[in-house]
Amino acid sequence: MGGECPSEVPSLHGFNIGETVTRFDALSPYNPDVIPHLLKVEYQEAPNLHCFAVSAKRYVLFGRRAGDRIEIIKASESGLGAIIGRSAKETTNKLARRVWLEILFNELPGINPKQRHRAQPLVAFDVPLRRKFPISQPSILKRFDSYNRDRNYDSRVKPFGFVQSVTPAFLIGTSDVLPIAPFERELSKSRNVPWIDFRTGRKLALDWSGEHHAGTIPVLCMDEYIREYRRHPEGKAGDSNGNRAGADATGVLRRLALTSVHLARIGKEVDRLDEDEGASLEGAEPKEYAAAGCRGLEVDIAYLATFPQGPTAMALGISQRRWRDIITGRAEPRSRNAKIIARIAERYRLSSTVSASS
Repeated sequence: MGGECPSEVPSLHGFNIGETVTRFDALSPYNPDVIPHLLKVEYQEAPNLHCFAVSAKRYVLFGRRAGDRIEIIKASESGLGAIIGRSAKETTNKLARRVWLEILFNELPGINPKQRHRAQPLVAFDVPLRRKFPISQPSILKRFDSYNRDRNYDSRVKPFGFVQSVTPAFLIGTSDVLPIAPFERELSKSRNVPWIDFRTGRKLALDWSGEHHAGTIPVLCMDEYIREYRRHPEGKAGDSNGNRAGADATGVLRRLALTSVHLARIGKEVDRLDEDEGASLEGAEPKEYAAAGCRGLEVDIAYLATFPQGPTAMALGISQRRWRDIITGRAEPRSRNAKIIARIAERYRLSSTVSASS
């Protein structure tokens, strides 16, 4: 990367930036004496500013100092905000800067080897990945009824407090567990608190160190998460061939050609443990709200419920327990799963029609 923006990357020159800011000021509803500009131009004084972007919200601004040293100017915290730091002093801001430094070390050539060596303790992420979630639903708090029963109020898991969660490193059989526990800042204390499956309330034994003891759940490590974090696909853009950009798409992405299929009312659920993908690298799917009187999904679920649950769950790509919860109304399918349910229901109907006609 050089000081100038590469010619193949669309960009605004200095005059165009000022003109754009001025035009947006005409739309500003604020008092210009308090907020002079609606758009803020940042880092004008940063010399030799570079950007490494994984997706629209996952990027780092950095500079090249003398001797091929990297200086982080701004580190995006997207996808990192809920991660619990490796120490009490490692805030989200510090963690994000260190994560992006590790990514730049792996992605950019010619970085000063002495800087790499000195920064090694800061970018050593071979520790279990834990995430912090607010207790925003009664269903989360209810899972800790047994834990709270014999404890005084100060020691209990309380409403509007926090829990911690880990992500299994891989699924064992058809297991679809979401381990949660009372919140602890220190990893050593987290190992000793009772862990349970959010979906069932069943007690869990976690494998913190990769020893693979029978009956334990392996825990995803931060370095594994970061390896996939830097390959996060920008699904809202197209690659050089015009297809939806995947994890391997590089360079300047393009606009996707879209075809409207139907009207959908969508929103994004936040702080939902049962809807959240934990620390997996799958993007958060929007939640689709059916219009009044539209019961297509309910009809499809009811139809598929007439078939054996095991094979149907396998066809849907979810665990049998998850499918049973959807059938009984204890869980709602994510938007992605709702589309799969519709597709599989249509396939089953066509298969039944062919069988009947023959």
